[in-house]
Amino acid sequence: MAIVSRPGWHHDRFDEVPLTALRHGGDIGLFAGQVPPWPEAQQAIEQGQTVARHVGVPFHFTNPEAPDVDLPRWWDTQPS
Repeated sequence: MAIVSRPGWHHDRFDEVPLTALRHGGDIGLFAGQVPPWPEAQQAIEQGQTVARHVGVPFHFTNPEAPDVDLPRWWDTQPS
């Protein structure tokens, strides 16, 4: 997601714009112990940091060890 300065569904000053979706097959490899948990997280970090450097903005990933849609958003980490 990219965060833009405009009112959104979750915040009165910021909105989220989806950039991509990362999915490495089904979860069977995870349950079988064939892949590390959340292999998409490493790819998201690498791509996110590259994009952030390119456009000169900060990169934020709340919890790569347990990514979830219910984690705090970037704006929740900012001073009021």
